[in-house]
Amino acid sequence: MRRHSRGNRRYKAAANAADSAAILAMSPFLRLRGAGYAPGATAVWTDEISGYTFTQSTAASQPTSVSSDSNFSGKPTVSFDGGDFLVSSAAASTWKFLHTAPMTVAFCHRFAVVSGSVNGVIATANTINTTAAGAAFASTNMTIGSGTVNNFGGAYGGAAAGYTNNTTVWLVVKWDGTTGTAKAYNRKSTQSSWSAMNLTGTIGSTDPGATMYIGDYTGGSRKLTGQIAEILVWNRQISDSEGDTVASYFSSTYGAVV
Repeated sequence: MRRHSRGNRRYKAAANAADSAAILAMSPFLRLRGAGYAPGATAVWTDEISGYTFTQSTAASQPTSVSSDSNFSGKPTVSFDGGDFLVSSAAASTWKFLHTAPMTVAFCHRFAVVSGSVNGVIATANTINTTAAGAAFASTNMTIGSGTVNNFGGAYGGAAAGYTNNTTVWLVVKWDGTTGTAKAYNRKSTQSSWSAMNLTGTIGSTDPGATMYIGDYTGGSRKLTGQIAEILVWNRQISDSEGDTVASYFSSTYGAVV
């Protein structure tokens, strides 16, 4: 029996490695994982693809690295307590494509506490553009502005999207960079297929000048209480089959709800 258990572990490790290799073969723009950090306060979280850093100099606002999180099949995570957040050290223009061009964002995380309608996971908006003509995703908030600002706030819809406390979930959102019917799609851990989203309005020509936040939604409110295992970003709209690969990877690696 013990030998069989070790064999299962070796099989799962090999499968996880193959899934991870498949993700790298898709050439992500950014990849943040909890792996590789000593347990304790995390002042810097570094992207594995291009070395972008997300930092927090205030000790009280630093998230905590967890080396083995039982809620993610024993994988490492970064934990946020509702007051923690990280900010990109790169120029805000680095993330302009998230507002104006084809892109994909995917992440696997867990809400320890679902509060209000949204909980920040990844965002590039200093403020939420509520006055612009636009549409909000059911499970993220992505508003295509009517004038100069396009906001992408990659935050789960929290209680409004039907999620409850202590649930490990994932989300993949992809957009072709234009507005109109079925121009954006999402797939979350409670769905078996892709859902089309209708975005209206006009894509603004002005760089919104918003840096990227991790664990926060607007750069000041709606912070995450929970854990993030991994964040992936592409500067293109991945195909449905590639998105399915991401979903399979998250599920096999972290045991996220499928």
